[in-house]
Amino acid sequence: MDVKSAYLNGELEEEIYMEPPPGFGIPEGMVLKLNKAVYSTKQGGCIWYKNVKAELESMGYTCTKADHAVFIHYQDGIVSIIILYVDNFTLVCKDIEVILHDKEALKKVYNMTDLGKLIYILGIHVKWDHKAGRIELSQQ
Repeated sequence: MDVKSAYLNGELEEEIYMEPPPGFGIPEGMVLKLNKAVYSTKQGGCIWYKNVKAELESMGYTCTKADHAVFIHYQDGIVSIIILYVDNFTLVCKDIEVILHDKEALKKVYNMTDLGKLIYILGIHVKWDHKAGRIELSQQ
């Protein structure tokens, strides 16, 4: 799942000002006050992460201690995992109904595009062999 304009979902906790981009028509020496977090600011990623973490925790997920971008949920013996990479979610679970439920819950909060079945993640090609019950990973 890809979140559209992810960083714009976060509310700033402090006042941040920036110089206007060239050709923006703002008089020299003037600055812009940001109302929302934006890409390319140090605060943007932090605020986005806090927002996502709070949302996933409200869905019953817990952030792992080993990697703060990996969230796990246990319910009725079923384990589901959501992996966050910048503005992308990868959902993993043996039960497709859990994945579909979580996708819908996330779509209610964020404007998202469903990228379908995982084929690439972080430069790793994922090949599925359902008949053999096997997943192959390749970094050619």
